[in-house]
Amino acid sequence: MLLKSLALKNIRSYTDHSMEFPSGSVLLAGDIGAGKSSILYAVEFALFGIKRGELSGQMLLRHGKNEGHAELALEVEGKEVIIKRTLKRIRDEVKQDSGYIIIGGRKKEGSPTELRAEVLSLLGYPKELLNRPNDLLYRFTVYTPQEEMKAILTEDKDARLDTLRKVFNIDKYKNIASNSSIIAKDLRDKRKLIEARISDLQEKIKLKESLEGESAKLGEKISEKKPLKEEASRCVALMKDAVSEVEGNIRILMELRKDMASCEVELANMVQLKKKGANEAESLSKEIETLQREVESFSDIVADEKQSIEKLVQELEHKSRNIITLLSQLKTEKSISEKTRKNIIELETCPTCLQNVPHEHKGSIASREDEKIREAARKIAENEDDMKAIEERLKKEKLKLEEIRKRETRKAVIKVKAQSLNALKERHGKLSLELDLLREKIRIADSRKNVISGKINGLGDIEENYKKIKKDLDAMIQKERALELELVSLEKQNEGILKQAESLRNEVEEKKKLKEKIQRYSDLQNWLDDFFVNLANTMERHVMAKIQLEFNELFQRWFGVLLEDESISVRLDDEFTPIIAQNGYESSIGNLSGGEKTSVALSYRLALNRVINDVVSTINTKDIIILDEPTDGFSSEQLDKVREVLDQLSMKQVIIVSHESKIESFVDHVIRISKGDNGSEIIA
Repeated sequence: MLLKSLALKNIRSYTDHSMEFPSGSVLLAGDIGAGKSSILYAVEFALFGIKRGELSGQMLLRHGKNEGHAELALEVEGKEVIIKRTLKRIRDEVKQDSGYIIIGGRKKEGSPTELRAEVLSLLGYPKELLNRPNDLLYRFTVYTPQEEMKAILTEDKDARLDTLRKVFNIDKYKNIASNSSIIAKDLRDKRKLIEARISDLQEKIKLKESLEGESAKLGEKISEKKPLKEEASRCVALMKDAVSEVEGNIRILMELRKDMASCEVELANMVQLKKKGANEAESLSKEIETLQREVESFSDIVADEKQSIEKLVQELEHKSRNIITLLSQLKTEKSISEKTRKNIIELETCPTCLQNVPHEHKGSIASREDEKIREAARKIAENEDDMKAIEERLKKEKLKLEEIRKRETRKAVIKVKAQSLNALKERHGKLSLELDLLREKIRIADSRKNVISGKINGLGDIEENYKKIKKDLDAMIQKERALELELVSLEKQNEGILKQAESLRNEVEEKKKLKEKIQRYSDLQNWLDDFFVNLANTMERHVMAKIQLEFNELFQRWFGVLLEDESISVRLDDEFTPIIAQNGYESSIGNLSGGEKTSVALSYRLALNRVINDVVSTINTKDIIILDEPTDGFSSEQLDKVREVLDQLSMKQVIIVSHESKIESFVDHVIRISKGDNGSEIIA
């Protein structure tokens, strides 16, 4: 991985700035507090996002701003990569917003977690780092803040070893040992639980044998009861056959009684019908006689009289209509003359010539119209008298016509009654025949009744015999049922005991298997405790010893380069703790000067970088290292040693953060950073 450029907006002390990262050795120069470390934090944020406690949003977003972003361009395995991450202030919190990553010209937007997964894959870091809050591989191979590097030298040895295990990706051995111990403890606990579960094994075996014995005794009782029940069932079957035979005769008797009742009902109905038919015949005779007299007494209507009256009515109605029309015309003429007379009397000026109309002229016209009015009145009176006479005559003739029509209606009714008379006579004849037939049926039914009565008497006291046989059958059924219930009870009791015995048998078998499992658990627990955990610890020691050997050699070599003082020497113990020797005596780091402490920390840092790059072969960050204030407390002579360090690193990109101006003389590029009123500024 090589850094190419970085664009910042509202990140820490930067408002809107961008910078290029050339290859080779690059110095970020500037006074303390100018904003040099902010660039390194921004690079780390662009790669991995914010981290609680280490790289928070509040720490990164510029005060007073609601949004900000960092866009980092880099090269990984020959591919151009651009990563952009954004920050947004929401009330009192600063959170990451979605961003994007461009790899080889292909843009992919994603959430902070998705971008982190893409970056880890791109850098070749193990996938399990995705859910870890700290990016230890990056911190110990690319960029470690100076205070963190010094802290690892002085922290608790167990914490240091745990950190180095994670960095070298060999914490799996400790996890294996720890998990094995957990499994061994779990096996012990399971064994104790199983031992508790099988503690009553012998008791269960005895109980099972007792139940099996009880079941055998019940089996004997069942064998004794079965023949008795079978004999009772046989007797019941025989008695049921006898009862069935008697019941057959009973059914015949019931049918005969039913037939007798039916026959009696039929006889009663026929007698009733006979009586009803006789009454109906008598009634028909009387009705026929009455109709006969009525038909014979009716005289026919003269048709010519009706036609003459109808013709006269039509002529009178025609005259009435003509007089009504004439009256209407006369009244209209009279009304016109009256209107004309009135208009001429009231007229003063002629509407045509506009001259005054003389009284003589108006009088002449009025006299003429009066004559018309009198003539019309006379004719109206004459016609109204004629009209009244016609209406009276018309009324009389219509009454005559109405009477004739009523007589015609009566004639139609008499005609229908004459037809009914024939039907009644026919019905009377049929009814006489039906009465004769009914008398014969009554005779036959009475004879059948006598036959049925004889059969019923022949069956005698069969019902009394049936009651006795049925009573004996019920007693035998009760006996059979009692034996069956006793047998079912015994079988159910035996079934329950057998189920209980079967359950105990299964439980005993299960407990025997559990007893065998205890031995397997014991063997596995002993194997884990006595062999596997020791094997994992031994493998870790071998791996750690190999790493420690290389680490110690590199640590001593880098320290020798940085501090040429034969009175001071360094080495790493088995737990990767730096051991300082001054004039042949061991001394603590706290007793060293500032430059000596920095030499130890930088040597440890460079050795750790080389070892990690060698051990973790998959990572793609081997071409870059960032040194944050690596010369804190160095003398002028020690600063000169940094040139030699840079030459020996042989990396494609080394970024140094320092306020020491002397370092400018032996780096390839210098990027100056200054702090103004509006924040940090980058000077190419």
